[in-house]
Amino acid sequence: MASDAAAAPVEVPRPLKEDPKIRFQMELEFVQSLANPLYLQYLAQQQMFQDQAFINYLRYLKYWQQPEYAKYIEYPFSLEMLELLQNQHFRSSLASPDTALLLHQKEFFTWMYYRHDREKQHEDSLADEAPEWVRKFLKSS
Repeated sequence: MASDAAAAPVEVPRPLKEDPKIRFQMELEFVQSLANPLYLQYLAQQQMFQDQAFINYLRYLKYWQQPEYAKYIEYPFSLEMLELLQNQHFRSSLASPDTALLLHQKEFFTWMYYRHDREKQHEDSLADEAPEWVRKFLKSS
């Protein structure tokens, strides 16, 4: 009986990493996680940036900067971090809590002022196209 069970073919599902859709989702999630300064600090403290295979993987992931892939990125700061991670000096500095704090502040202020700056640009462009009486009104308020 045991020999019958051993002889029966076993269907092994294809590994998830070979499924292009799953691979795309996993790589997208990983690239976006690079926007988190505390995660970058964790990677540095775990000495992941000492592993040449991991460095090669980061280099491979640069394809996400191409427009056909970048359009799926919800956290654009992750693309900037991916570019900075190509630099050895930057990777070395990530173990420091000060670097993580500085990156967090940069991200915070970028998001804080980005909306305000975009609204101001929009108002300015509308004012340029508006009739004279609207431009006078905008200047007076």
